[in-house]
Amino acid sequence: MKNSTPQKSAINSKIEDLIQDKYTYLNERLRRGMAFVDLATSIICDYATQSEDITDGNDDKGIDSIFIVSNEQGKFINIFNCKSSESDDFSEKDLSDFKEGLQYLFEKNKEEYIELENKNLLTKIENIREDKESIQEVNCFYCVFQGDDKTDKKIVRKIKEVENYFVAYFKSIYPYSQFSLKLISSEDLYSIDIKRKQNLKDETIELAYFGDKTISSEIEIEKIKGRLATARGQDIANLVKKYGDALFEKNVRGWMSFRKYNKDILESCSSEDDSELFWFLNNGLTIVCESCIPDPDKKMLKIKNLQIINGQQTSIVLEKASNNNKLKRATKILLKIYETTDSEIIIKVAKATNSQLVVKSRDLVSNNSEQIALQNEFLRKSYFYERQRGEKKPSKKKNVKIFFNNFFVAQSVLATVIAKPSLAKKKQEDKIFGEPIYSKIFKKRSSIEILAATLLCDFCFKKGTKIERKNEIDEIKYFAYFHIARIIWFYVKSEKNALDNKEIIKSIENNETKIIEVMYKKSVIVLKKIFDEYNKKEKIFSIGHLFSRLDIENDINKKINP
Repeated sequence: MKNSTPQKSAINSKIEDLIQDKYTYLNERLRRGMAFVDLATSIICDYATQSEDITDGNDDKGIDSIFIVSNEQGKFINIFNCKSSESDDFSEKDLSDFKEGLQYLFEKNKEEYIELENKNLLTKIENIREDKESIQEVNCFYCVFQGDDKTDKKIVRKIKEVENYFVAYFKSIYPYSQFSLKLISSEDLYSIDIKRKQNLKDETIELAYFGDKTISSEIEIEKIKGRLATARGQDIANLVKKYGDALFEKNVRGWMSFRKYNKDILESCSSEDDSELFWFLNNGLTIVCESCIPDPDKKMLKIKNLQIINGQQTSIVLEKASNNNKLKRATKILLKIYETTDSEIIIKVAKATNSQLVVKSRDLVSNNSEQIALQNEFLRKSYFYERQRGEKKPSKKKNVKIFFNNFFVAQSVLATVIAKPSLAKKKQEDKIFGEPIYSKIFKKRSSIEILAATLLCDFCFKKGTKIERKNEIDEIKYFAYFHIARIIWFYVKSEKNALDNKEIIKSIENNETKIIEVMYKKSVIVLKKIFDEYNKKEKIFSIGHLFSRLDIENDINKKINP
């Protein structure tokens, strides 16, 4: 798959699922296109596509789907042009075709559009023009599976040309209507899908505040408003009981169990003496939301799309104390509430406020769309990908084969695909999860490639740790498993009868590793030669330290690719 990413892999899986569920009756050429149109419409409009909404086909004039909503406010029209190919990107021609199609929908006279052979498109034109004065919005979506060239100057110019043309047209004909044209890639589709599926999205939660004043303090700047309030510990515990993990979807890490800090929280909120001091002893909760409206009559905060981004540990401790009847009535807690929908600001707030337990660099990317996509795609293959430290594992009923955390996965891709095993071995988490390395690992790889690299490194790790270390060969197997995996990866990708990513996964899963075993032995021999060469020049006291040296990577390259 060209220029694949975890998000593209996830969207591709959804397309394949739709084909199996709904479109096997079509010929192979049409299946993928129809499924992609269906998927884009359902994700963007939250609507199960009906057959009469699909205009893709003969004489479609660049219009693949039209979804019309009519209500007392007026008519809202959503129009789609979708390209499902794994190789096509945004193109001027597609935009020109789309423009012509829109002209058929809104401008051309009946003598012209009545000649269309596409019956669904013809029907939609009639529906649009019926009571056309009630049109409130026309939203157009140009959806491309690849969609990597949004910033291409030719595409930007063409988009502006089409958009300006129809904005002016609608302003002159339908003065109260709005027109928009958006470019949508697989990454965009996946991000929209994530937001749509958030458990508390669009839900307003009422949370009682404590004290005579509505809000202790309030400040507002562009894109964000901040408030301070106080809540009872029992109300926070009740919130966790009711909504559970849905409260913490934007938190950068999961529940870290009863470490010392959490034990201190439990003792504080359970103590007759300390519970009154809890507000002063605890850093409180940081909440982000779309809106927070105080109701002074009821002493309630009406909070829309509430997410606790700092204070998960405290919230869960309060709930556990309440479940054990240990939570004291006097326990109160500070709330820092931020109203914003800006994702970058949310990440900055999460990073700045998570200080009571160390927040690692990999925690801060845990809610990125590529991380969520990887977790979902790993689970489809029955592997659990831990994107948040301490997050809840799936039940045994899910039949999960192996649990991998995001750090080991990052090390595996860095060692094999990017050919930096010494850097992977150094365990420099901040460097690996910082730019530019993070993007090279996670933003330019398919989930299949990432899983294949992970399974290969896990295979080499297990072989090295299951032996009794008696000699230098055994030491190399134990300490240099990332280097062994890196060399195997080179061999399977470059030698005759090479294994592709799916074959690597299948061979390891089915324990049919004859080819990999042969290459494993070759790789160990290569590393032993490198070790001997170094040992002649200098006394090597630690094989583990030797294979952490970055110059080893150049030596490997020379040996396997002279």
